[in-house]
This record gives sequence, structure tokens and C-alpha cells, in this order.
Amino acid sequence: MFKKELKGAFSVEASLLFPIIVLVIWFLVIMALYFYNMCAMYRISSAASIQGVNKKRESAEQIEEQAKEQLQEMTEKELLMMKEVAYKVKVDEKEMQVDLTGKMEVPIFALISDSLDLWEMRARAVRNRQDPVEFIRNIRKVERN
Repeated sequence: MFKKELKGAFSVEASLLFPIIVLVIWFLVIMALYFYNMCAMYRISSAASIQGVNKKRESAEQIEEQAKEQLQEMTEKELLMMKEVAYKVKVDEKEMQVDLTGKMEVPIFALISDSLDLWEMRARAVRNRQDPVEFIRNIRKVERN
């Protein structure tokens, strides 16, 4: 009885729902990339700081240079859709600090992201520097007591 009146209803509903579904899926993909990049930035900064703190016998300038080379290589390989990736390495006698900053480039949201910095990311890793020989000696002192 009502079949003739509802003949084109599916097309109208699909034309309204399809763009919404596509936008939701696109948003989920972008958010997944954002969280991947955040995790990768923390892992990269942490890896660079861990490798740098174990080089007690080298000068701070040498450690900074090696860390910057390592950061350059790792960020190029692992980060997706990133632009303006910058890193800062600070080494002193007691600790090493690695800072990474970057901006995710999202094609659809280019107008919003440039004005509001919605996709800017920062990661920092700070590690205490230890001399491996001193560390092992201190462990042995604790074991003897």
C-alpha cells in the first residue's frame, strides 16, 4: 500500500548519511595518526636520551651532536604527516634533556591548524647521567651490606 510512496526514500537517506559516515571515519584515521605520532615522538626522545646518558666519558658537545644525528634519522623514518619538526638537546654533568616539537599536517584542516595550532606536539625526555663503572661499584657496595 505504501510501497509506491517510499520508492526513493533509501537514496535520500543514503545521500544524507554517507558524508557524515565518511567524515567520522576520516576523523578517526586522523586521530589515530595523531596518537601514533605522539607515541613515536616520546619513544624517539626517550631512546636518544637513554643512549646519551650512558656516554659518560665523552664530552657534552659530542653527545649533543650524536643525539641530533640520531634524532634527525629517527624522525625522518618514523613520523607521519609531520612538518616543522625541531629538536633541542641539552647535556650537562648530571642530566641529559631531549625536547622534540612538531606540527602534524592535516590536509583538510589546513586553515584551522595554522591559526589555532591544534596539531602541535611536544615530547620531552630527561635522564640522569651516570658513570657505568660508578653505578656497578655502588650496586656491589649495597650487595655487600
